[in-house]
Amino acid sequence: MHNNDFFQIIHKFIDKGFKPAYIIYESLHNKERLEKTINYLSSHNYKYLTQRGWNSLFELQANSTT
Repeated sequence: MHNNDFFQIIHKFIDKGFKPAYIIYESLHNKERLEKTINYLSSHNYKYLTQRGWNSLFELQANSTT
């Protein structure tokens, strides 16, 4: 897998139904823009919390039904 393919892992992980309470996502070398990742995770009931260095933190919203 090339560095530019790592963003696909988060998509596959979420698409298969995994719903961790928190996601720490490192986007430094990813081909997908962070804004697109934020939108994708938001559509799956994740709230963007903050950026720490190259890491973005997301939290699953309590009222998630998907």
